[in-house]
Amino acid sequence: MFGVLFSEWGHGVQAAVDLTLICRYYERYADHAVDAGHQVVFMVTGEAPPS
Repeated sequence: MFGVLFSEWGHGVQAAVDLTLICRYYERYADHAVDAGHQVVFMVTGEAPPS
């Protein structure tokens, strides 16, 4: 199935899967960074930051 979807990719199925996983991990890392930033704002100001 992935072979058909990524036939124009040119780098192979394994590279496409690796890229997808890397993007997922970067997104997750960014979510944690935003959460840490919100916690710092709360510790400094005592108020929840705007959403």
